[in-house]
Amino acid sequence: MIHKYVNSFDYTYISDDKPFELHQMGNYISVFQDEMYDFSEYQIAILGVKESRNADHGNITCDLAPEEVRKFLYRLNVARLFPKIIDLGNIIEGETPQDTMEHVETVLRYLHNQGLTVVIIGGSQDITVPQIKAMDEVSRFINLCIVDERIDIDGRSQEVLSSNYLKEVVMQKTPQVFNLHLFGYQTYYTYENQLEQLEKMNFNYLRLGQLRYEIPKYEYIFRDCHVASIDIASVKQSDAPGRSMQSPNGFFSDELCQIARYCGLSTRLQSIGFYEFNPNFDLRNQTAQLYAQAIWYFLEGFSLRYDFSPNSEAMKAQCKNYIVAPEGFEEQPFHFWKYEDLNQWWFEAKTNKLSHYFACSYDDYINCSQGLITDYIFKILKRI
Repeated sequence: MIHKYVNSFDYTYISDDKPFELHQMGNYISVFQDEMYDFSEYQIAILGVKESRNADHGNITCDLAPEEVRKFLYRLNVARLFPKIIDLGNIIEGETPQDTMEHVETVLRYLHNQGLTVVIIGGSQDITVPQIKAMDEVSRFINLCIVDERIDIDGRSQEVLSSNYLKEVVMQKTPQVFNLHLFGYQTYYTYENQLEQLEKMNFNYLRLGQLRYEIPKYEYIFRDCHVASIDIASVKQSDAPGRSMQSPNGFFSDELCQIARYCGLSTRLQSIGFYEFNPNFDLRNQTAQLYAQAIWYFLEGFSLRYDFSPNSEAMKAQCKNYIVAPEGFEEQPFHFWKYEDLNQWWFEAKTNKLSHYFACSYDDYINCSQGLITDYIFKILKRI
């Protein structure tokens, strides 16, 4: 079924027509064959999407990225516990960008039903839309994390572009975006009404300055994430020159790798997209190498996944329960759960006597215990 929607990539170009060393990813990744229908032995699928016709900001040639990233990914060394990986090749370009998006959605839905987590190498960031749509058979409510310098939610165009695709995302009914995290936006690229729109929907947004040197503090955001979408523009120009709109500020390259690793650790995450890299603007393949290394860190995180949530009595028995009652909540105090082995915190919220558990931080507990309900906890309560 999948072979109708994917093309093989130029393996000779990726390998320089030479065999890969035993310890290199190129010798470890399986390449999709037309007659393959059983993916049960694999855990990760790599999918290239060479679609950029809806790319904004002059980034049309970001469709060249998949092969350039593969070229460096395949040369990285395999870690001992890496998952089994299959590279499906590239999505066949449709007559229109919408046709391509439908191809992506179909393939992702099939792979999710097969139990595979998908690494997408784009292409423009509007490919995030089929990432969300393909989740309709996995969960009714989706947590989405966007790593970007800008909030791509408005614009006058009625077309879905890389600069406004979030409008389409938040309007989805099946599946519905329950929570959206904007990670690393920069205020001078942000309109006040964009933040107001997010606030009305009780979504979360974190400025670049809040996150500098603090990314481990926010690992809980990725722990609840089903879908992740990364724009290379979130990284500063000196670390990632392969972008159409140059800017001196952004994440450092190692911070992007931290983010990718936390995404890999999330047992909920079904797909991650690496978007907007434009090889025509790259210098000495620096950005291609960065995305390849970020994917490597995602795979390392995936190999270390540990599925835990205090949603059963057996799992609760492994946690410490902390009960706090901020002013106004004395009759229905907050329950926080800490899993000591991983130093992870969870917040329990109840609706109609049903408990829901949300990953949170130690700071959320400390603030609530002092009578200060954090913005994150407050928005959870409003959303449910």
